[in-house]
Amino acid sequence: SQSKDVNLMSITNLASCFAPSLLRTAKDEQPDLTSEASSKEISIVADLMNDSDYFFNVNENERVIMNNIQKAEIEIQKRNQDKMKSPVDAPTAGILTPVHFLGKDVQSINILVTVN
Repeated sequence: SQSKDVNLMSITNLASCFAPSLLRTAKDEQPDLTSEASSKEISIVADLMNDSDYFFNVNENERVIMNNIQKAEIEIQKRNQDKMKSPVDAPTAGILTPVHFLGKDVQSINILVTVN
């Protein structure tokens, strides 16, 4: 997956988690089909995840914007971790203000506004 470095899960692992709740197959009525049906469910969900741009009409502009947002979030997290390691440089007071991106996805980042 694009975010496997962040969420520490491959597409196959994610598909294994989501497939049982997203798909219903004959294994529910016939327990002897469990292994084969489960692997097919995982394969279907993994294919949907791998080709999500095609199935869900994600255009290139949206992809670029989402990648930029993810990079910014990672950079902010790294900077916040660095500030926690050296509290001397950390601001003493401020207000956290949420900034929302792409109204269709409820995503935001918090920006610390200080007097300095």
